[in-house]
Amino acid sequence: MINKELEKIKCIAEERHLLQQAEEEKRQYEKKKKKQPILHIKMEEEWKQKEMLLLLKIGEDVKREARIEELRRKRREEKAKKKRTVLEKKMAYHLRKLQEHAYQRVEFENHVKCLNKLLSEDPKIKNQDIGDQNWTSYSSLGLTSAE
Repeated sequence: MINKELEKIKCIAEERHLLQQAEEEKRQYEKKKKKQPILHIKMEEEWKQKEMLLLLKIGEDVKREARIEELRRKRREEKAKKKRTVLEKKMAYHLRKLQEHAYQRVEFENHVKCLNKLLSEDPKIKNQDIGDQNWTSYSSLGLTSAE
């Protein structure tokens, strides 16, 4: 009977020990279960933070590239403007030269007409030969026949 009682006590102790183990496992499981959302939330927050930092860095890179492209565009425009200005100055210079040349030609033609008119009105020259008249007109202009 004592052995039966001892065995009964032993069984009860063993059951109690198994129940305590099961309760301890259950508590650990609950604790772990509570920690998992916290860890999950922390991981999500870290991931979001890293993602935001990456997005900020990408945004800064995009802004920097936009500024660089804007500076390049401005330089191209300035370069084109300078080229256009130089070209306009060259065109104005050549136009002025052409106008001066045309003006000089017109003046020369007017001068020749005037001389021809004066020579044709001069009675001394009318009596000379045509060849002499041409020579005289060239001489009065300071030109030689070779010119």
